[in-house]
Amino acid sequence: FRNSNQTKVTIGDIPCRIRSINTTTIVCWTGSNSRTDLAAAVRVLIEDRGYAIGTVNYQYMNLWSSLWTWGGRSPPESGT
Repeated sequence: FRNSNQTKVTIGDIPCRIRSINTTTIVCWTGSNSRTDLAAAVRVLIEDRGYAIGTVNYQYMNLWSSLWTWGGRSPPESGT
């Protein structure tokens, strides 16, 4: 187990600021990404140990009501 000063997390090459960390869980906040359809690789770098890279992907998404979720178009209406 390493503390947050010795651990770095990136999601799709964007730094993810660690909020809490323990032996099984890392909670972090990502920065923004201009692509909302990006399935991004999650990478954890532990200082002096190397990268932990798995098959986990993070999906950047906007709110249902956001035009950007729908490629700049209006969201579908109820029942569609």
